[in-house]
Amino acid sequence: MKNAFLFLFCVSLISACEKDDGPSYPAPYQYFSPHTIADYLDGDLTLETIKKQEPDWFSTTCNDEGLRLVFRNTVLYQDPNLEEPVNTEQYLECALKNGDTKSNDMLLPYNYPSTKHAFAFNCRSITVTSNKRFDANHPAGAQLNDLLILCVTTYGPHILSGYDPEVEEFQNLCKMLSEVTPEELSIVSADGWSWPMLYFSKYPDEVQKHKITVRIEADYGAPVRTATVECIPTKESSIIHFDVEP
Repeated sequence: MKNAFLFLFCVSLISACEKDDGPSYPAPYQYFSPHTIADYLDGDLTLETIKKQEPDWFSTTCNDEGLRLVFRNTVLYQDPNLEEPVNTEQYLECALKNGDTKSNDMLLPYNYPSTKHAFAFNCRSITVTSNKRFDANHPAGAQLNDLLILCVTTYGPHILSGYDPEVEEFQNLCKMLSEVTPEELSIVSADGWSWPMLYFSKYPDEVQKHKITVRIEADYGAPVRTATVECIPTKESSIIHFDVEP
């Protein structure tokens, strides 16, 4: 009897040690679907700073700190071919408008969070302004698109090509925001490692706190999205820093 109690104690101890208090994701599996994108994301658009110590997947092109667009209070629209999907009707609307409806089912892996996720809306335009003067050509409230580099990952070219195998499944775009076209903002990735990022190519004439506002006009009658953040763009050794005051 004593040995039995000891055994049960050991089992319970091992179970407690193995418990993971981190986020719970579904176990990886495979599924058949005519859609490349597994999940579309929507929610409250939020603008946050990118800290220097965080990994930067575009560091070979844009190695300055900057701003990241993310969702809070995220809502998932999921492929009905997944296990226990949610909001499938909204998902199918997104898939149809994006042309992500291949005639033959594909065998795809589902391994959250590395599976393909995309914005539930396509951006037609992105406009950035500040409540403070940047320089003589950019007074308070002026558009700053010609000072900003936008870095995004998009699935649009591959899907819109009819899944042409010669076109990569995803493409990394990094260019001046003023030069970005609506076509380049189609089916933008919402994966955790590739949220849209903005980098200033020029620092302000005067070091002071700025309230940066990003305004996104979406397609198909979707509402205009805005997000703001307060930061102090300053220069140090030719690297732009965005220090958020507490």
